[in-house]
Amino acid sequence: MRSTRSRRSFLALFGSIGLAGLAGSANAAGRGDHPPGWCERRPDDRSAASTDALTRSPDTFVAVVDRIVDGRYVVLLLEDERRVVDELVVDRDELPVEEGDVLLVTVDDGEVVDYRVLTGETRRRRLRNERRLGCLRNG
Repeated sequence: MRSTRSRRSFLALFGSIGLAGLAGSANAAGRGDHPPGWCERRPDDRSAASTDALTRSPDTFVAVVDRIVDGRYVVLLLEDERRVVDELVVDRDELPVEEGDVLLVTVDDGEVVDYRVLTGETRRRRLRNERRLGCLRNG
């Protein structure tokens, strides 16, 4: 006698096999089984749109504190639409900031005349950089 299964039981079995395969591939992705270079190809979170709107004036820039040299000089990378367009060195006494801080600066004749630390953007970029480093370490 031939055993017959209902269409419903066949679909249930077929669906569970498909879900198991999907879960297995998701677990593989979570373990770091990725093709080489996948971290570099991951899309950036576009928080730049919020900072781009702040720089409508030609003498206002988003600046990132790249480094502090000898505890005395602050090296700022000036950005336009998240691309570095210039570098500025300022005395640390005039700009009490930390490496990695993101600022909104107004520049006049190569001098910073006004600045404001963008704490939210600083946090976002630090978090994004930590995720990238973690991705590359586990890559």
